[in-house]
Amino acid sequence: LRQLYSYLVNNFANKFSYNSIKKVTSIKSVNTIKKFISYLEETYFAKTINKFDYSYKKQIINDKKFYVLDNGFIEVLSKKLTKDQGWLLENLVFTELLKMNYKPNHNLFYYKTRNGKEVDFILREDLKVKTLIQVAYRVDELGVKEREIKALVEASGELKCDDLIILTWDYEDESAWQGKKIKFLPAWKWMV
Repeated sequence: LRQLYSYLVNNFANKFSYNSIKKVTSIKSVNTIKKFISYLEETYFAKTINKFDYSYKKQIINDKKFYVLDNGFIEVLSKKLTKDQGWLLENLVFTELLKMNYKPNHNLFYYKTRNGKEVDFILREDLKVKTLIQVAYRVDELGVKEREIKALVEASGELKCDDLIILTWDYEDESAWQGKKIKFLPAWKWMV
């Protein structure tokens, strides 16, 4: 359990499969891994989200993403030598979405486009995709802004959603790309 816990905390906000965890831990049963992760979720330490798909079966089968419900735990428990501010910001956004009553695997998902571009969060209302959110600590680094925009625009076309947001540390702007409007907001402003 400690080995699994350590692995997940050090790889928060990343995709995982139960089989991939089986390969890097001494736990040789996928069912045990599922059970242990459910214990972490039941104690409100962490939550997992599924990849969005209109097929419920595919949601269950596809890779998951793991989020810790308090960034303070990451700071204390992570054994990473470097702190990735982007992942910490993404984890913080996830916890804020929970406070806004978005429920993992009910109306909160991540998404991967047909071309492999990932969107951090899909917010669904009833049966319709309402909002697509990317999280990028900084968008002034080479290629980051364009990469995040392309993923949103591609997912927007596939999911028929026009509310496109990129949350950053401190950048605020509005851009147009292929006829789509993208809002850039500092995460703190979005949270307020």
